[in-house]
Amino acid sequence: MINKYSFLLGFLMMSLNLVNGQAAIMAFIFGDKVASENFHLSMEIGGNFTHYSSLENFDRTRLGINFGISGNIKLSERFYISPGIFFLGNRNIKFNNLSLKSPSPSLNENFNNVATELNMNYYDVPILFSYLNKKGNFKYSLGPQFSFLKSSEMVYLGEQGEFTENFDYNTKSSDFGFIADIAFIFKNYNGNKDMHIHARYYFGTQDIFSSNFSSAKNKASCFSVILSFPFIKKD
Repeated sequence: MINKYSFLLGFLMMSLNLVNGQAAIMAFIFGDKVASENFHLSMEIGGNFTHYSSLENFDRTRLGINFGISGNIKLSERFYISPGIFFLGNRNIKFNNLSLKSPSPSLNENFNNVATELNMNYYDVPILFSYLNKKGNFKYSLGPQFSFLKSSEMVYLGEQGEFTENFDYNTKSSDFGFIADIAFIFKNYNGNKDMHIHARYYFGTQDIFSSNFSSAKNKASCFSVILSFPFIKKD
């Protein structure tokens, strides 16, 4: 019988329409079958808030969604390494006012000094090194993350409607930084399976935007809360 959270995760995978999500679907179907004492997969979904260090007219962050899978490799009784990939890694913010700069003067006039939303989506590849405490209910992790831009869109919110601009030309194609993560483990959350709740902080080291958009160096930082569902049954 398909358990409750597996059905929910399956529905979310379909509804999010993930690019290259075949790997996630394969993990969902075969995760339990490939699990062993020394290796298993986890499905991960959560939300994050992003901040950029030197942006002007910055209003507030907007909730972004994270969704992916991770591998969990047991090195010893307490130490693990967990490489992963997030097919959906949103970094969304809102500006008080920006102006559209397109080849069309009339279009620019309609979207001059208006509230604006920047929606960026990345493929995130974290590689975490983890320590499990003696009680087995907390896991502490550190490691690097490589990020590759999937899409970048600026949405101008004018009085006559919205205008969406492809913003890839003003956004760097990759990012690199480091993660600090602490996870609480709910044991036997669903029968003989656990659930992990992660509080995660990402500190980027690279400039995100081109100098045409911002002359200052803008590093990304993200705070995330992630639910992790390991595909492994306990004895």
